[in-house]
Amino acid sequence: MENASEDEKLRAIFKLYNDGQDWDYGTLRKLVQSVYPRENDDVIKSTTDTLLSQFTYGNHDYVTEMDFMRFMRNFDDKTLIENCLAYKIIPPYLSNQQREETLSDYLPTVRSPRKR
Repeated sequence: MENASEDEKLRAIFKLYNDGQDWDYGTLRKLVQSVYPRENDDVIKSTTDTLLSQFTYGNHDYVTEMDFMRFMRNFDDKTLIENCLAYKIIPPYLSNQQREETLSDYLPTVRSPRKR
């Protein structure tokens, strides 16, 4: 994993969070809730609306991989990128083995051994 570039890691995170699909509003809302678990619904909705607008420049109601990558590359606060790269936003329901196997599918420079 250490050998993968920042872009490869970010792409893997994007794909891992919604099984490689674009992030619709519901997916983005789950992400926001996982980052801010103590916030009320109004704050979650407002934050989700703001993020969706920032990711997509208001052009559509879902986040593509390209939207995500552009946003992350241009984001001023490197703490967000560091948190993403530390996998603090990966869904907790994925086991460590599932995370490694899924990430290795998306990171061409990293291959974890698989049981046969």
